[in-house]
Amino acid sequence: MGTSVSVYVLVAAVLAVSGLSIASAATAWSAAGHHGHHHKKKHRRSAKIAISGGLATPLGLGSSGARPLNLSIKNRRGKRLIVSHIRVSVSSVRQESGAHGSCAQNGPHSPNFVITNLPAAYKVKVPAHATRSLAQLGQHQEPMITWVNQPWAQNGCLGSTLSFSYQAKGRYAKKRRHHRRRHR
Repeated sequence: MGTSVSVYVLVAAVLAVSGLSIASAATAWSAAGHHGHHHKKKHRRSAKIAISGGLATPLGLGSSGARPLNLSIKNRRGKRLIVSHIRVSVSSVRQESGAHGSCAQNGPHSPNFVITNLPAAYKVKVPAHATRSLAQLGQHQEPMITWVNQPWAQNGCLGSTLSFSYQAKGRYAKKRRHHRRRHR
């Protein structure tokens, strides 16, 4: 019986909320979960995957301005990777220099940005040694970000830079065994 490896990935991506072009950058780390007790067997190495993403178009105020976060998942290993429990959260908001007002995600005037995540059961399969976007892998479902139209002034959010955290669970697909039929 094979053992599956659970993968937890955290990634930070940065993008600007404005009418200008949006740049994104990502860094990642991953750690493999261990199942069972420690034995003298070799432990599997951490999965070689990374998640990155960003917006293709600027974020607008209100639900009609909601935009998808098109995430890409990279699988560096020689086995197919099955990824689920993909979660995105806003980890910080950095206001533009000289901005007037607040753009907090916590406190009395918050939240200004809300993420609608995919269902935990939503799974994608990334081929070995490949990078694929969620749009390429699934049924064109992606996490959505909304700049919530709140009853307070949100001028402080104009030109802000958002940092995101991404989390996901993954496991490598078991190798298929080919059985040879014996002819009599």
